[in-house]
Formats: sequence, structure tokens, C-alpha cells
Amino acid sequence: MKKRLLMAVVALMLLTVTACSKPAQEKKEEPVQEEQQKAEEPKEEEKVEEKKVEEKKETGTVDSEWTEMEFIFDGVNMKLLETPYKTLEENGWTFNMADYGYEDGYILNPKDKLTSTIDLTNEKYLEDKYAVRVSAGFINTTDGAVDVTESNVWAIQADVSSAMKKGEPYPDFVLAGGITWGATYEEIKAAYGEPSEEPYRSEDLGYYTYEYKNEYSQNMRFVVYDEMGLTEIDIHNYGN
Repeated sequence: MKKRLLMAVVALMLLTVTACSKPAQEKKEEPVQEEQQKAEEPKEEEKVEEKKVEEKKETGTVDSEWTEMEFIFDGVNMKLLETPYKTLEENGWTFNMADYGYEDGYILNPKDKLTSTIDLTNEKYLEDKYAVRVSAGFINTTDGAVDVTESNVWAIQADVSSAMKKGEPYPDFVLAGGITWGATYEEIKAAYGEPSEEPYRSEDLGYYTYEYKNEYSQNMRFVVYDEMGLTEIDIHNYGN
């Protein structure tokens, strides 16, 4: 009887020791797993650096002279007089001549132009339709009459000042010399030299307007705010 009682006591003690030891073992393993996870995760500095590299790749560069009228708009390389409207359309930038009273389209004869007052919209930037303003002018460079949707771009204007103020998304726009949104006058001057005309100054709104001309053929106009830098780009290529 005493022998059986002793064995029961020993068995109970073993169960108690086993039950107590398991939680201790589990708690000991948890910090090791956390340390491994932290080691595998990239550091915050590395994440920031990766983001900067991605942004740089998306922006791209333009290596030609500004008078060539080559640029990058919303990730697409373009050249005034040579890029067709279809390129804009394929990238989501569209217009409808019915909005201007032409339900059946609009025909351009050879060398005919539409001024850069045709507003373009893109679903990517319609959360606030007034935050990004883009317009374009079109020209028929063929020998026959074509609808405006079959013409080429000879002028384009973009204003993202509202989007910059509100923190809304806006398309990239890169010109020769790396000039893009947010550029200062000093950076513009370093790329293109002195403006062709005396800059216009708005003291109330805090911005300058700078204009560059090349013998009445190519023209660039910039609006540069004191705080935000370059917010509006307006370029035209009238041809030779």
C-alpha cells in the first residue's frame, strides 16, 4: 500500500514539473523568432533609398537641346510636331470635340492648326478635376484633310499648381536639361540661360513668369512660384 502511494506521489510530481516547464520553453523561443524577423526586414533607410531609385527611373531624362521640343509627359517620350494625338490617347489623355459644339468631329486641312485650348482629361487624375489642367494644340502635317484625332501635337500646356498645393497626384513633365516640376528659376537659368523677355512678377500670388523664344519658331513659358517652384509649363513649336 505504501509502495503504491509513493509511486502515485512521484507520478504527480513529474506531471507538475512537465506542465510548468512547457510555458517557460515556449516563452524562450518567441524572442528568437522576433529577432529573426527583424533581421530579415529591410531597414527604413534602405526602403527610402529604394523609393528614391524607383522615382528616378520613372522620371527619365531628355538629352537633346530645348529647341528640339522633345520632352517626357506622364511617362511617355514626345516631340512637338511629330507625336500624334493617338500617343496621348493611348496613355489615357483624351478630348471630345462634341464639348466644343462639333458632334461629328472636326476636320483639319493640310497645315491647319488648332490652338492649345483643347482640354485633355485622364481618369488617373479625375479625383479632383481642377487639380491638374492639361491642354494641347493640334496640326495636320499630311497632304490631305484629316479629322483632328488623326493629327499631331504642336503645342501642350500643363498646370499642376493646385495639385501640388492639395497633395493630389499629377503627371510628370520633363524637359531638356532635366527641368521638371518644382524647379527653381536658378535651375531653369542654368539650363536655358536668361529669359528672352523681362519676367512678369505677381507680388500678390508670389510667382514669376519666364519666357524663352527661338526666332519665332519654338517657345517655352514657365510659371515659377516662390514656395513651390515650377508649376506650369507651356511649350509651342510653330515650325520653320
